[in-house]
Amino acid sequence: MKQSTIPHVGFMDIIYTDVVTLMQQLRFIYSMRLTNGKPLKAEDRTIDDLDKRILQQMSKGISSYEELAKDCNVTRSTVYRRVTELEKEGYIRRVTRTVVDYEKLDVRTICFACKVSEANQKRTFATLKANKRVKLLWRTFGDHNVIFIVFCSRGEEGTAIADLRSTLEKCGANEINMSVGFVWEKMDFTPFVDEEQDAKQLQLYYSDGEHLVNRQRRKKSSTSLNE
Repeated sequence: MKQSTIPHVGFMDIIYTDVVTLMQQLRFIYSMRLTNGKPLKAEDRTIDDLDKRILQQMSKGISSYEELAKDCNVTRSTVYRRVTELEKEGYIRRVTRTVVDYEKLDVRTICFACKVSEANQKRTFATLKANKRVKLLWRTFGDHNVIFIVFCSRGEEGTAIADLRSTLEKCGANEINMSVGFVWEKMDFTPFVDEEQDAKQLQLYYSDGEHLVNRQRRKKSSTSLNE
């Protein structure tokens, strides 16, 4: 007797398929309701606390999924899936980035602020974006509408200032102000405020300060006794 080549499909298989299909339909209907009948786009999704935690830690220079998973208290597969989603949605432009010590490299920063008329803004921003010295650039509201940060080596501050001032003047900028940074007091490129971590750092700062004061007092008291 010839055996049938048709695969056996059980009752539970049919039920499972129906449930999966139903869930997919409900998910589609829900997404259409969220977007008023339009397909759900990546920008419509709001990142949650885990996404923010992952982005925060990656901004500090953590590069391995194992480290991220341990710090975020989730599995490696969860981190991998979330990072992949954040990449596709444009929240992450690059996965691996090295955080260098700019102070040790003797890099100087110059902060420029100026005003540019609306007619000259397109040209100004295009010119500044093309300048390799310009590292951070913003359109702003307030006393100035253009602010940007320039990196240069120690001793090149004068040349950088002259070049950028000339560039801005050619673009019609006015009220050009600048400040040269020579000591890196803080460098933090994380996108969110970690209140718990900030509280720990603040407590450590005050503890170190109190320890230093007490040590100075003990040293002064010891000196007085010896005299």
